[in-house]
Amino acid sequence: MDTLLFLGIVIIGGYAGGKLSNRFKFPAVIGYLLMGLILGPSLLNILKLEQIGRMDLISDIALGIVAFTIGSELRIGILKRLGRGILTVILLESFFAFFVVFFLTYFFTHKIYLALLLGAMAPASAPAGTIVVLQEYKAKGPLTNALLMVVGLDDAFAIIIYTFAACLAKIFISQQHVYLQEAIGTPIREVIGALILGGVLGAGQGLGETPPTIQGGVIELGADEYQGYPSSFIYGISPSQDVEQVRVNINSTDILTPFLFATGPPRGRF
Repeated sequence: MDTLLFLGIVIIGGYAGGKLSNRFKFPAVIGYLLMGLILGPSLLNILKLEQIGRMDLISDIALGIVAFTIGSELRIGILKRLGRGILTVILLESFFAFFVVFFLTYFFTHKIYLALLLGAMAPASAPAGTIVVLQEYKAKGPLTNALLMVVGLDDAFAIIIYTFAACLAKIFISQQHVYLQEAIGTPIREVIGALILGGVLGAGQGLGETPPTIQGGVIELGADEYQGYPSSFIYGISPSQDVEQVRVNINSTDILTPFLFATGPPRGRF
């Protein structure tokens, strides 16, 4: 199928599904997902997995925009108002989930590399859906701020945990003798590099005249495979970002939202 035709089918189909979902008083994201399921291999088989795989570039940009959006809504003042309780929630949600799954997996399988990988995946969440619903209903207030803080930092921690766990899992699988400095050196460099990249670009106003929302997506592509999210997130937090202007720019990228969610269900068969 021609690439432009494929994009047109996904975006228009997802948009139509979203509007239909709104008619029944449901969030548009439900319509995006259902339309992806209908058009995917499980039913009509219009959206081929091979074609979707070639469109990962667009999905990466959309995820970068999501990370940037979350970061742009968070400020130190908000964190202070929410208090220590929100930090406790974030840390427990991330690290408690990791350790519970890690120990249970190791208890039943006695395979430490498998326990590390499954444990590292446990804290992961999907912030895109939350952000889309909050934007659609123009939600504001303390609960919204707390929700943004949790989904944003939780995913950032999840990626950092996975970076370390994947590196350690490779060592246990290869069964090679590796010094501790070598084992943790690579993930530390990746994490610090991601934070520096987002911070430097934020302090320097990013990539020129390009709308900052698009810049967040570009950073997702330019950074390491696992560290694009933290980079875009930190770039959004940068004090140089005008939150109201960011919200305006987000509206101009809404076309990516139906694509991101409509191409999700076809990746899994039912």
